[in-house]
Amino acid sequence: MDTLATDPTQELPQTASEDPQPEAGTSQAQRPITVADVIGRHSAPAEPPGPGVLESAWIRVRAALAVLARPRVAGVLVAGLGVLILLLLGYIYVFTPLSGQRAQHALLQQITSEPANTYNLAAGQLPPDGDPVAILEIPSLHLVEAVVQGSDAQDLRTGPGHMPTTALPGQAGNAVILGRRSTYGAPFGAIGTLKRGDVIKVVDGYGTFRYRVARVVDAQGGRHDVVTETASNRLTLATASSGFFPTGRLAVIAKLIGKPFEGTVEPRFHPGTSELGLVGDGASALLAVLWTVLFFALLSAAAWLLRHWSQPVVVILLAVPILLLVALFACESLVGALPATV
Repeated sequence: MDTLATDPTQELPQTASEDPQPEAGTSQAQRPITVADVIGRHSAPAEPPGPGVLESAWIRVRAALAVLARPRVAGVLVAGLGVLILLLLGYIYVFTPLSGQRAQHALLQQITSEPANTYNLAAGQLPPDGDPVAILEIPSLHLVEAVVQGSDAQDLRTGPGHMPTTALPGQAGNAVILGRRSTYGAPFGAIGTLKRGDVIKVVDGYGTFRYRVARVVDAQGGRHDVVTETASNRLTLATASSGFFPTGRLAVIAKLIGKPFEGTVEPRFHPGTSELGLVGDGASALLAVLWTVLFFALLSAAAWLLRHWSQPVVVILLAVPILLLVALFACESLVGALPATV
């Protein structure tokens, strides 16, 4: 029994779990360097890098496209697009002619009630943009229109417009009047049918003047424009070439019958881009985009409510007037973004 007894002070052998102590006389630098010494014993593994900005954006775009590709969502959007196109066509061919007729009626009444304001050019100043400046009559087309001062997209909504940088009818040089071809009553929609020798009469502050049609021209882009200064005394009626996005002009050139009037208004012949009649209103283009986006957002919200709300009649009664109102604003802005002589 004495031989099996152990000395409690006897040193037990080291287990594998215990770290070996460096021997006496051995420096720490001579101990082997392990991986744990480099990265740390309890360091967590590094997380993989996340997707970049472009990759995240592409993931969101793919998710949005996947939602739009769903049959119900795509059906709602296509139906909304069809309704918007129908409203746009109705706005162009029904509402704008009524608007043009109403504006012409108001202008003719203004000329009749205040003729001095329209025809008084003795001071050498033109009327403000949008105010009537003359009356244009083409007997062969049964056309009688009040001509406003100014030729940008807003001015031509009320009728033909005198390009303010050109001579007034009756003056020496080239008097230019622009008009719409398809929208707002299309006052110049039929000028292409005029024949050589047809008479055009214009009444303004300088008197009554007659012109005889010399030719009808189609001035495409890149060719000499017909709205520039000329040595001959003539009247130029110009509108857009065919299509909603014209590249040129359809113009009628008419020569003055008799001598010109020595007017007091001096033309400057340096028109701005908006006065040439081939561009639309930039603000209207931006509004058209915003109204269209809002229309589809409201349409999507209405479709979602119809599926998830227990009172579809209330949704329809509330959504339909709002959608029609927004769609009409979008149509108005889209037409305003078209070239001014369309």
